[in-house]
Amino acid sequence: MLRNSALLLFAAALASACQSPMQWRDRGNDDLPPVELLEDEVAMQALSDPFYAPMPELGLATAPHRRFSDMPLPDGVKEDVGRTYVYESASLRIGRMVYNSKAATGELTEFFLDKYRDNGWNLERVVRADGSQIIFTKPGKRLEISIKSLRLRSSREITLHLTPES
Repeated sequence: MLRNSALLLFAAALASACQSPMQWRDRGNDDLPPVELLEDEVAMQALSDPFYAPMPELGLATAPHRRFSDMPLPDGVKEDVGRTYVYESASLRIGRMVYNSKAATGELTEFFLDKYRDNGWNLERVVRADGSQIIFTKPGKRLEISIKSLRLRSSREITLHLTPES
């Protein structure tokens, strides 16, 4: 008896906690939702499709800054200026850019694989072990990306080594 009462109370509490995000429809009110919601594209989609759920953004966001336009960086990386060098002229771009990130090695690897392909880089190979080694090429360019864990600081070191393609 006590068990049935507890289950009944739990079911009642669960039912009262589950309310629709579109409460104006649940109350039998056919009026439109508040204006703020109508201006939101997601809300407009929700009005036309009651089963709509936006897909969450997966992976790491792209940082607003980058040294070279075709080499995006994950948001939140910090450049190690003391270990970075870059040479750029009208006909040549080379360098070693070193960054630190709190993101996981797997997230960083997926970021580089996705974003660099989108920027016209051709994937040559990926080696995943304790860290990751990724090699991309473009006509006249070779890019080696190394991601490794820094044990003392619980962060990852990312090295991008850009050289002419041999």
